[in-house]
Amino acid sequence: MEWSLKKTDEADRLLREALRLDPKDTHALRVLGQVRWSLNDYDEAERLLREAVRLDPDDSAAWRVLGTLLERVPPEETMQKVVACLQNIVRLEPHLKSAHESLAFLLHCKLGRHQEALAHYRAALDSTAPDPNLLANLAGLLLSTEVFLNVMEALEYLRDAERRL
Repeated sequence: MEWSLKKTDEADRLLREALRLDPKDTHALRVLGQVRWSLNDYDEAERLLREAVRLDPDDSAAWRVLGTLLERVPPEETMQKVVACLQNIVRLEPHLKSAHESLAFLLHCKLGRHQEALAHYRAALDSTAPDPNLLANLAGLLLSTEVFLNVMEALEYLRDAERRL
């Protein structure tokens, strides 16, 4: 989010005025959250985005921005917030491959919740043609959790997935 400071300040002013007139304008809340994020005001950005999704829990765009913001803030407790955002995206857009991939990666690599990750890797594979990184991440999960008895069984599973490409 590389906006010029002058345009960012003007956008901030206009969006705050819009919210003064209509405090429940979820679009203005979301965009102002993005503006505050661009100014590295992460707490205010999160507060605005959370208000947007509180007012409209079915606003997948607001969930995506909130999830992306939280994903970029490093503390461990933030990972749980990111997972919650991604779970809402998957609930609202079950065929969105990128949400399943991101959720699977976080559950597997960051939180060690392997069984949940496996379901989302499979959903990503089923949604469209998988990419090599997705297959490699799935292979790593399968091998690390001993879901398959040996490497050959895992490789055969991946070959089957590649045939579907």
